[in-house]
Amino acid sequence: LGTMIHIVIENAGAEKGFLLLPKQDRWFVEVQGDINRSDTAVRQSSPLEENEQLSAKIIYHVARTKENIILNKGVQESKFTNFPYSIKKLPKSLLCMPFFYQGDLTGILYLENNLMTEAFTPTRLGVLNLLSSQIAISIENSLNYANLEKMVKDRTFELDETNKKLKQEIIDRKLEEAKKQKLELKLQQSQKMESIGTLAGGIAHDFNNLLYPIIGFSEMLKEDLPPDSPEYDSAQEIFNAGRRGGELVKQILAFSRQTEHKLSPVRFQKILKEVCKLTRSTIPSDIKIHHDIQKDCGLIMAEATQLHQIAMNLITNAYHAVEKTSGEISIQLKEITLDNDDLKDSPLQSGQHVMLSVSDNGVGIPREIMNNIFEPYFTTKEKDKGTGLGLAVVYGILTEHKGDIKVYSEVGKGTTFNIYLPLMRKSTEAVSTEKELNKQTGTESILLVDDEESVVRLE
Repeated sequence: LGTMIHIVIENAGAEKGFLLLPKQDRWFVEVQGDINRSDTAVRQSSPLEENEQLSAKIIYHVARTKENIILNKGVQESKFTNFPYSIKKLPKSLLCMPFFYQGDLTGILYLENNLMTEAFTPTRLGVLNLLSSQIAISIENSLNYANLEKMVKDRTFELDETNKKLKQEIIDRKLEEAKKQKLELKLQQSQKMESIGTLAGGIAHDFNNLLYPIIGFSEMLKEDLPPDSPEYDSAQEIFNAGRRGGELVKQILAFSRQTEHKLSPVRFQKILKEVCKLTRSTIPSDIKIHHDIQKDCGLIMAEATQLHQIAMNLITNAYHAVEKTSGEISIQLKEITLDNDDLKDSPLQSGQHVMLSVSDNGVGIPREIMNNIFEPYFTTKEKDKGTGLGLAVVYGILTEHKGDIKVYSEVGKGTTFNIYLPLMRKSTEAVSTEKELNKQTGTESILLVDDEESVVRLE
């Protein structure tokens, strides 16, 4: 449009010119040119009323009548003499020409020449008529291009918004699928552990029936044999092996949750201090053990021996992880508050809990076996380092106590086990009461029944 207004000024014999376009019943100056200047002022829709170089009344008159206004002998000879702009500026030649596109008023050309009269001759008007048609087409094309550009921009924005929504939907679906897969794996793992626990529990009961006479008769043999005899030592070895087998049975039953445990209010910190004292005496002194035990942790409903077993198994595992590198073990016990954000994929409920954290800077656990570490008899240790039941037992005990366990590990940097147990809502000290039992005697007979003859004989 800037180039077009210069061509119009040169061919019309004008000094300056203006191109005005309508917008919502108002007129706006879009382009302004001057014969004495090479640059063109392309305005951003400047309102006609704010332009002091133009007569708004002349413009609106042309817009209303859709006819040319040509003043070639000075404005003094015109009916527009009384217009404020004309009196002030006194142009010698003035042309205000409407131009059309397909019969519709598209814009107005406003031209002035202040040096000479009769500047706008019929010949030049003929040229301007041709140019005005080109201007109308150019403006229409520009408007169409602008509208198309806006449509493309709006459509692009809509597509971008749609793409964002689709991407978010894809992300949400992937998260849902991942969550579903995780829950399915957790369910499969739970069913697998339950099946193994049922099998292990049945085996443990049968094994316990075999151990019972072994331990009992070996004790009886020890009473009958001289303490310094080789036979006494053999009976002692039988007895020790039976006791070790009995401890193994207890672990299996704890894992399978087939033993009855009486839960009572206990303070974990007292049990943990005993375990730390015991493990310190068995773990080499070149391995440092750091303690951070909150002294005023509240009461939890638990079975004391099982808490002892949890702490012992976790600390023992940490020791095996740092044994070859003479690393460090950190033990922490504290009260924490868990909210809903902390309990994703956890059976715990929000509220106060006791957290036991056992960390080491040992070898770490490879990611590919992380899902197997709680399976019974799964172990990466050497044959004489463990049975593979330690973590399985911990998992079983925590499930029974409505607790949870989290593992964080990185190969070469270490492992952290965090266990959580719910605090009692009312922390009141457990008061142990002992009832005196009156021993009663009589002449009744006792019938012993068992599916193992050796057990009955021992009884």
